Amino acid sequence: MGDILKIDGNLEGGESLSKEQNSFNKKVKEIKSLKKELEELSAALEIAQLEFKKKVIPLQNDFIGLTKERLRILADYYWNKKLSKALKRDLLEVLITECQSLIAYGDSDEEVRKWLDEFEIQMNAGYTKEERKAEAEFDEAFNNFFDGFLGDEEGNGFVDEGSYQNAGQKKKAAKQAAKEEVRKRSIKEIYRGLIKVFHPDKEMDEGAKMEKEEISKEITKAYKKNDLLALLEFETSLLISDKARIREIADDKLKVYNEVLTEQKKDLEHNLHLLKIKNEVVYRGMCMKNSNKQKFLRKVTNELSERNDALVHQMFVLQNDKNYLKYFIASYLGGYDEFMD
Repeated sequence: MGDILKIDGNLEGGESLSKEQNSFNKKVKEIKSLKKELEELSAALEIAQLEFKKKVIPLQNDFIGLTKERLRILADYYWNKKLSKALKRDLLEVLITECQSLIAYGDSDEEVRKWLDEFEIQMNAGYTKEERKAEAEFDEAFNNFFDGFLGDEEGNGFVDEGSYQNAGQKKKAAKQAAKEEVRKRSIKEIYRGLIKVFHPDKEMDEGAKMEKEEISKEITKAYKKNDLLALLEFETSLLISDKARIREIADDKLKVYNEVLTEQKKDLEHNLHLLKIKNEVVYRGMCMKNSNKQKFLRKVTNELSERNDALVHQMFVLQNDKNYLKYFIASYLGGYDEFMD
């Protein structure tokens, strides 16, 4: 629709724009820019994610398969090798953690879940009666402490926020509710006017009727999303010959429009932020202005390949050097596993 949705200053009367009119123009420009950025980034990320997954998923699947093989080697030590009681207990903890990590990676292999069940049974069987009693007593003491600290279900220890809501706050809430009602009425008023004009049943020509049906769908979609900007664009497109249409809107009504546009701008900024955070690795590596996509992909694939090669070497050492097992378990339980970081 171009830039038809813009208030022009210095028309016939030479009048300058009011504060609300200037604000309206600024917000419309910002929202259009945000919508464009969101649309372009979404498209760029979709392409980048496909390329990233094509390179990474095969290597990641290899890693999961190798990790499962490492788990088999460790399980063989647990079931079939003679180990000290302490080392066997520590190894069992590693086995459980490894199973949980594989499941967290999205491995739905029933074999891994079966192993986890077996290892957890072994872990529980290893507890003495005294150890189970001590753990139960600790849990009870811990829960009692927090019950006393936070308060019980009847409200002891909690503050009733409603008791602090004084008359001024209630008045403010009522004013905000009234303002919200004005916003909704303003948007509904525009929507009804547009639907009345673009209703397809009034058209005799089949082509024009189909066109109005599509426009009506877009208008309804914008209304459901509370998208004032889109509705105003449809409205002003009807009145393109009347250049002063929006300029004639009273400032009090324009103020309501500006409030809605402010919320719409915040929503778009939030959605843009979420899109970047959700796809942070690919966004930073492939979609920023200074990103070098090919260099990033080479770096990632090289690192994953090196990780897989190192894991193969580690498995070989584990299979052939029992002394390495002790070092591996100590490193793993100490919070360091170079392959799971």
